[in-house]
Order: sequence, then structure tokens, then C-alpha cells
Amino acid sequence: MTTSSAIASWGLAIAAALDARGFDSRSLMQRAGIETSQLESSDRIPVATTTKLWRIAVGTTADPCFGLVVAEYVKPTTFNALGFSLAASSTLRDAFQRIVRYFGMVTDAAELSFGPQGSFYELNIRLGEQRLAPEAVDALIAVGALLAKSLAGQDAKPLSVELERAAPQSWQRFSEFFGCPVHFSAARNCLRFDRALCEAQLPPGNAELSRSGDHVAEHYLERFGPESLARRVRAVLVELLPAGDPGPARVAKRLGTSLRSLQRHLAAEGTSYTALLERVRQELAESYLEETDTPLGSVAFLLGFSSASAFSRAFRRWNDCSPSEYRAYQARRESTPPPLEHSDVMASGDRVASGM
Repeated sequence: MTTSSAIASWGLAIAAALDARGFDSRSLMQRAGIETSQLESSDRIPVATTTKLWRIAVGTTADPCFGLVVAEYVKPTTFNALGFSLAASSTLRDAFQRIVRYFGMVTDAAELSFGPQGSFYELNIRLGEQRLAPEAVDALIAVGALLAKSLAGQDAKPLSVELERAAPQSWQRFSEFFGCPVHFSAARNCLRFDRALCEAQLPPGNAELSRSGDHVAEHYLERFGPESLARRVRAVLVELLPAGDPGPARVAKRLGTSLRSLQRHLAAEGTSYTALLERVRQELAESYLEETDTPLGSVAFLLGFSSASAFSRAFRRWNDCSPSEYRAYQARRESTPPPLEHSDVMASGDRVASGM
């Protein structure tokens, strides 16, 4: 059986919740076999170890609802760049789709799915062979509910919650936390939201990342000439890439044409979907690095890459350097005065020679 793992920074939220309750998180972490230095790194921790930590934490606090407490201490940085890219989502649907796409960053011990079911949307957590601790699932579901509130307002409550776990003592705290019916001993782990809520546009301005992204995207599209199919494809890619490579079929559907027609007309313009995708990513990447201070991990997500390392590999292919090296070079170049033209040098020398 493959050993599953989870992102180490998840433990920071557990540690913060323990410290807030007056417990020594460092010693409890050590009992679970985790050094606090691991939590601030990009390392991953075996699920067996995080499960042991949950057991110790729940036993020490005597709180069977401790997963709900931990969710309150989850920060954008807990999930690295993913947390920041969520703030750029235009709808809750987009945000949850991002979570599904990048959930492998958090753990490979479970799979997420999100999609419409009639008049509502469902976020489902399917556990793998190495099952997460019940409190870990509680925390994940709770983080989903808190995310909805943080993006769409305090009234953005789920319609219902289903949990595979048996009802714990003080189970009423779950209903109070979620503000909706909670069903225990269910066949699945599920968070259900109203469809209209998920598809409603989020208030503009709650994401600085979104504003900087809009600026870069608009500047990028301004560089192209008269309307053509290639430019229209570029515009759709700029819009959809933060949720991942949409694929030519989805782009064709967005443009109201067939996939075959899209491919034929792009070929007539001397290009292809693959070529446009590559070019858009490269040019947008350079714009983000030159014009904004957006974290590199967030740039990767805005360009539809599955990880920062995938973005870095692609960027090296384009520019023969890493994204951080490119940004540092651009910063040095902007801070260095441009060299004098030959005529300016001569004029300056003439003035010195003439005593001016």
C-alpha cells in the first residue's frame, strides 16, 4: 500500500489551536513524531503521523469537536499559494473548482469533487485506503464553509452537511458552527450549497491578486491588433486559465463554435490552440513577474499550472532561467540608469572640454 501524506503546514493550524487552548503544542508534536521546523517547510508528513497527532490533540483537549476549532486557525498560507489564488476567484464555484484541482497539494489520502446537483452544488470528500482522522475531515469540511463566508459574506451558509463519522458528544456544536442541518453516520462526506450562491459574482475588490491579474491581462490583450479568432482565444484563455487549462473543446464552446471549426480557423491563421496556450502563458508570466509582486506560486496558479514546480520548468524552457532569476534581473535592470547614447557622451565631453 502506498504511504499517503499531507502538507506539513496543516500542522501549524493544529499547533495554533492547541496553543490557544493553553497546551504545549511543541511537546505534543514531538509525541506524534513531528518537529516544529517541519511545519514551516514545504515538506509533507505521512498521514499515519498526522492521524497520531489528531488522536493526541483530541485526547489532550478532551474535545471531540476539535476539528472545528482547528479550522478557525487555517490561514491562506496554510495551503501555500493555493490560499492566495482562491482570493482571485470570481464565484464560489470557481473557488471550489480550484480547491478540487489542487487538493493533491493538501493530501493524497482523499479526493475532492465539486459539481451541480439540480438546484445546489456539492463538495464531496472521498477517503482513500489510508483514511484521514475523523477530525481532519471535520476540519476540511469546516474550512470549506469558512471559505464561502470569507469570499461571499457571513450569510453564505451551506444548505446541509453530511459526515461519515458517528455523532460525537456535543454534536450540537456542528449545527451551530455550520448554521444548517448536519447528518452523521452518512454514506459520504459532503458540503452542499445553494446553486445561485455558488454562481453569483463575488464582490470586486476583495482580492488584490484579482486586481493585479486584471491589470496584467488587460495590458496583455491591448498589445494585439484587430479582432481575430486567435485573439478571441487568447481572451478566453486569460479568463479561464486560473482554473486550469480549459482545453480546446471548452474554449470552442465558450466562443460558440465547434472544436473542428476552431481548429480549422486557427490553422488558417497560422496557429493552433496548443501554440496559443503556450504563448499566452509565457507572455502573461513575464508580465506578472515584471509588473507585479504576485508570489511565484500564485503566478503559477493564475497561469493554470498544477504546481509551482511545473510553472518553473515551463519558464526555464521559455527563458533559460527560473522565474525568480527573471524577476531579479528585471528589477536590477529597472534600477540601473540607461547608458548614455554616443552623441550624449560626445556632447558631455565637449562641454567639459570647453569649460561649460
